[in-house]
Amino acid sequence: CSLVTSSFEIRNVRVDFLRSYVANARADLDILGKITVANEQVGPPVHRFGYAKEVLVPLRRPVDFDSPTNLLYQLDADGHIRFADIAPATAGLLDGADACGVRIDNGARVRVDLNKALFNWRWVIRLDYFIGADAALSVTAAGVRQEAVVRSADHQLFLEVTGELDHIDLGLIGGTAPMCLTGLTVGTVTPQPAP
Repeated sequence: CSLVTSSFEIRNVRVDFLRSYVANARADLDILGKITVANEQVGPPVHRFGYAKEVLVPLRRPVDFDSPTNLLYQLDADGHIRFADIAPATAGLLDGADACGVRIDNGARVRVDLNKALFNWRWVIRLDYFIGADAALSVTAAGVRQEAVVRSADHQLFLEVTGELDHIDLGLIGGTAPMCLTGLTVGTVTPQPAP
């Protein structure tokens, strides 16, 4: 009899935790508005949901996944949405860069080699940059080309890509000022600690 009761209590605790997890995500989305969330696998005990997309889409809130963004978020272990950062697997070789970093002029393409090749996986690229005026940036990684807007008010851009990587090609499209690439990190998303 106590085994049945214990099993029932454990099941209720899990149900309560799941309700709390989803309620936390819903409340955070209501506050944050439209954001981009990394579509990473959610951790235990909600890992049966699969990926963040399966948790958040049914909430019917404005959420984007896998789009280039200057602010990337991730679900934490309690269902809260937190800023995400990159656990680096490799970085771009910015050898010979001056104070600007790697300069990318309008219409030019620049190849940035990585300090080591990465195997076929789901990677997040973080570009750190400065630019005087908003412009479009073309990023080609693992044979996939993505376009994003780099804004003068922002100084980093996150992009997700799946595949093998040993370099990344960047091109500035329609800008009036050069872009200074000051850092390039490739890795996996990890949540920042809660404030």
